[in-house]
Amino acid sequence: MDQVHKIKHLRGLPEADKFFLDPRWRQLTELIYSDHDHAQELIFQRGKWESAHFVYDEDDDCHRWERVEFYDPMDPFKVGAQKGGIDNHTQSDASGDRGEWDMDFSGGGKLYIGPFDGRLHLHGAEWGCWRIDQFSEFYQGWDRRWMNKDPEIFSTVRYDDTDNNGFIDQIAYDMDGDKQYETTVKLRELGIDDTANLIDLSKFTYKDYRKLMDKIAGDMWTNAQRMKKLAQQVGINTTWFAYWDHPLSVREKYHKGYWLQYYIFQEMIAKFNREGRPEMVEKAMKLYYSGNWKNWK
Repeated sequence: MDQVHKIKHLRGLPEADKFFLDPRWRQLTELIYSDHDHAQELIFQRGKWESAHFVYDEDDDCHRWERVEFYDPMDPFKVGAQKGGIDNHTQSDASGDRGEWDMDFSGGGKLYIGPFDGRLHLHGAEWGCWRIDQFSEFYQGWDRRWMNKDPEIFSTVRYDDTDNNGFIDQIAYDMDGDKQYETTVKLRELGIDDTANLIDLSKFTYKDYRKLMDKIAGDMWTNAQRMKKLAQQVGINTTWFAYWDHPLSVREKYHKGYWLQYYIFQEMIAKFNREGRPEMVEKAMKLYYSGNWKNWK
């Protein structure tokens, strides 16, 4: 009970209690909560957790971070508040966030950068789900301008740890929004190691978080530019993707870098399939999902 905070000035005149429907809040003399100075220690050193939930605001539409509500490990394809989907919570973003769930806390709340997409992921998560909102059209919260305005069609990416080693090794895509995964990629079948270095947040400061984001965004953009050069070498017109090629911030390097890679990769696969070159399809798959285009020769 070392987080009991005495309140000295909340108590009003006792004679005025009768004017309040419920005056109990005026009678409080203390509050129990984890304060700013002790929260990190309470969470990472003293906390006894049964599970860990992770959410990433992929569409970057929540600039007040206390309003980024967690997704729930529920149905990926049901949408709307209290309807049993990943956005079941009323304040969850109907579309645009990515959630991952470690239901036995086997990962200890640590993160890692996935080799298959260059993004942060939750170590120990059994599965995860990204409901794509590419241009930030949908929001969470109580604002009447967008309450109950849920997407009718949305793309979904599902992540699974099929070998229970704490790292995602299977990615399934429903990009056309028909609630059927048209593509499933298994890293093991591609000969890709799914493990990665763990990131321990227990001692992180604000500067550490900034440094981590700078690295992730920088690597994402570097990889995208490397892919663009390779695409040009194999005869792909990369001017088609000009919209994604001009980031103006760290966040845009992260966001546009991901989508520039994705579209160039899809164009490569389509080209090699048209040309009847399965060996090039396999090569592109391995390099894309290992995040290592430097090995292209």
